[in-house]
Amino acid sequence: MKNLNLLMEGRKARCFAHPQACSSPRARHRGAGVNARAHPIKSPRTPLTPRSPMSPGSPGVAVMAPFDVTLRSLQLNVTPSSEVQSSNAGLGETTLFEKAGISPEYFADAGNKAHWDALATVLSEKLDIEVDSPRIQHYYLPVYLWIKQKLRDHSGSSSPLCVGLSAPQGCGKTTLVTAFEELFESEGLVCVSMSLDDFYLTRREQVALAEGHASNDLLQVRGNAGTHDVPLAMKLISEVKSGGGSGELRVPCYDKTAFEGKGDRHDESKWRTYDTAKVDIVLYEGWMQGFTSVEDDEGLDEIHSGIGEVNEILRGYDDMWALMDVWLVIQVKQLDCIYGWRLQAEKAMKEKFGQDKGMSDDEVKAFVDKYIPAYKAYLPQLYDSDKHVQNLGCGSKEDVFMFEVDSTRSPVG
Repeated sequence: MKNLNLLMEGRKARCFAHPQACSSPRARHRGAGVNARAHPIKSPRTPLTPRSPMSPGSPGVAVMAPFDVTLRSLQLNVTPSSEVQSSNAGLGETTLFEKAGISPEYFADAGNKAHWDALATVLSEKLDIEVDSPRIQHYYLPVYLWIKQKLRDHSGSSSPLCVGLSAPQGCGKTTLVTAFEELFESEGLVCVSMSLDDFYLTRREQVALAEGHASNDLLQVRGNAGTHDVPLAMKLISEVKSGGGSGELRVPCYDKTAFEGKGDRHDESKWRTYDTAKVDIVLYEGWMQGFTSVEDDEGLDEIHSGIGEVNEILRGYDDMWALMDVWLVIQVKQLDCIYGWRLQAEKAMKEKFGQDKGMSDDEVKAFVDKYIPAYKAYLPQLYDSDKHVQNLGCGSKEDVFMFEVDSTRSPVG
């Protein structure tokens, strides 16, 4: 029996290699005509052992990587991680509920409670976890209802609500986005979910970039600012935000298995297609979503000799972030978790596709190492709520829902 984390990693692997085989709603829509509903096909789910994935020590919980990772020079006011969202907490009583504006009184209304229970049942059936799991009751649903409130606030606009989702690698973006897709679909809403990964440069363009910056190892592989087709991403987001009419939105898909794992953009025949007139909400997620350049860059060389060049390129991402209406920012303040999560994902891939299909532990470390300089340089200001309006282009601080998760991917606070 596979656990939830293995299910999601397997889903991502299928998307990379065979996009039409992916069973998430956004990939089910791939190849559909522009007048089709967003999620026309239902695929069977892999049955899972019912349990709470929030319980420390249970299968699938991240194990810290066996690396000597020294990241404590990153001063982010690290607080002890703790499992505060537990099955013992009442609905409406935890920090995440408070941030979402949901009090215990909300559940005294029979209609509200019935709606909540119906949504919980959707997630339980789709994600194969207990309906009373803290993951559902104290994480996914409070955040989802916050988005729904923002959608209601946005109802006077002719364009869909665009939500930026920023979260480090491995902390559960894929599962969270899948949960939101299922919930929106259950309520008759059309959700377009896109990843920054969808807009990686083609292999030919990446090779040219690497050759043009041969001395910068941060630009030799995909990932950091400069390795994305920002104009293409902005064009597509602007198209869907323009609303009105009946236009075709075609979202690219990236094959991370191409060229022995170096990756390449899929042929356009495998891109996802939507009718822009029917889109209600856009989810745009990524590991570096919302990263903005550091103005005082004198200390960047102490982080990495190549991050200064990346910093200059990152200035070109600001206008893309400004296209988002609201933001979800998931904080990870103990960055060594990322190594453990990535190692866990790699082991899950090997179990599914064979031991020769993934990276070794040392290769995983080398892979994650390419991302750590950007985390060190840009997370401090992303996590500074006083800079959200300026850096993210949103209307107010209330348009950013920011919370921390610990090494078990559980909300803290």
